[in-house]
Amino acid sequence: MDAPFFQEFAQDSKSVHGTAEPDHVGAPAVVNDHAAVVRQERERRRAVDSRRASSERRLTTARDYLRAHFFEDLYLDDLAAAANMSAFHFSRAYRRQFGIAPLADLLEHRVAMAEHLLTTTRLDIGTIATAVGFECRTTLFRQFVRARGRSPLYFRRQSRDLRRDRGVHVVQRSLALATRQGAVVGH
Repeated sequence: MDAPFFQEFAQDSKSVHGTAEPDHVGAPAVVNDHAAVVRQERERRRAVDSRRASSERRLTTARDYLRAHFFEDLYLDDLAAAANMSAFHFSRAYRRQFGIAPLADLLEHRVAMAEHLLTTTRLDIGTIATAVGFECRTTLFRQFVRARGRSPLYFRRQSRDLRRDRGVHVVQRSLALATRQGAVVGH
């Protein structure tokens, strides 16, 4: 009853190994084949890791380009060219890498720079708008409200009030500390 099974097994073995030898005889060949597959997989993973690292470097280069040229008219094709990628692939990879679309990142950076100029200078809104790359003060106003929830002028007023209040509190605390230590006499 078992004889036909073994004959069929021998035929299958002969078709696979070329001989009707038992499987354990061909075991070193199977091990070598497995080792080759493992080596190939390892090489494939290294290549993927290398491509991923290269892609990350190119995306970082593009982001640095965006930060250095934010005040210019930038287009997706310009940023993709800086990363040496197609615009479609660049856009998807940038969002995956940094969690924000490239043009949204550009707008956010422009608003952040406008915020900085509003708090550190007395430049008018129109000058700040063109300095950070917006076409006009209206565009800055619209993007600022969208990003920060308040107008640039209101933001400027709040930051000045906050700085003034902070300065008053620092002087008051210094006087209180000096009074406690007996340094201020005759007040």
